[in-house]
Amino acid sequence: MMKNRLIKLIILLSALLLIFALAGCGSEPPPDDGTKEPAALNGEFECRGFGRFTFDGDGKTVGMKVTKELSDATGLPEGINDGTYVFLFDGGVWRYDKADTMQIMIGDNNYRINCVPGGSSENRIELRGANGEELVFIKDD
Repeated sequence: MMKNRLIKLIILLSALLLIFALAGCGSEPPPDDGTKEPAALNGEFECRGFGRFTFDGDGKTVGMKVTKELSDATGLPEGINDGTYVFLFDGGVWRYDKADTMQIMIGDNNYRINCVPGGSSENRIELRGANGEELVFIKDD
C-alpha cells in the first residue's frame, strides 16, 4: 500500500516537473542570419487605396491616414491618427524585417496586425489583413 502511494507520488512529481520544464520552452526568435539590423523606418509608406504610414525615423512614432478599407482590414481607427509602434516576433520586440506582428498603439488602444514573413524592409512593409489579404506599403521616393 505504501509502495503504491510512493509510486503515484513520484509519477505526479515527474509530471509536474515536465509541465514546468515545457512551460519555459517558448518559441525561439528567428535565427540570426548574420545580417545587419536595418535602420529605423523613416518616411512615408503608402498602400494605394488603403492609406499611409509616416515614420519619423525614431523607431517608435508613426502618423497614419487610414481609409475605411484599411480600417476594415486591420481594425485601425479610420482617419488621421498619431501613435507609436513596435514590431514583434512571438510576442517580443523584434526587428521589422524579421517580425511576425506589427503593434500600433493609439492612446490607450493597441492594434496588432500580422506581418508577411520576410516581407518588410526599409522601403516596403507587408502586412496581412484580417481576411488574409496582403497590404503592401511602399516608401515614397
